[in-house]
Amino acid sequence: MSEEIQIIASDEEFDKQVMQRPGAVLVDFFEGWCHHCRLFETKFAQMAAKYGRHAGFFTVDSEVLTALGERFQIRKIPTVVLFEGGKETCRWVNQQDPQDYEERLKGLGK
Repeated sequence: MSEEIQIIASDEEFDKQVMQRPGAVLVDFFEGWCHHCRLFETKFAQMAAKYGRHAGFFTVDSEVLTALGERFQIRKIPTVVLFEGGKETCRWVNQQDPQDYEERLKGLGK
């Protein structure tokens, strides 16, 4: 996994790193058995390398941290959620193409 991406290991860490962060944060909710999630991992790392100076990039294994999956109503994976100032502002479900994220991510640096 890219060094720009941090793995969330607990609900408390999620609240500290994501919900209490003043800027933008992208969170990839995945599950280890999910083939599409593993394919997306490389693309998420590429986005983190490109936009990491404008946003935090995190992953959450929603199979392990089930309370977070329930809290954010993760029904399909991978699901990527953009939080800005602790509030959800955008959600992508099973979007594999990084271009689907480009316009929104470009706006973070402005």
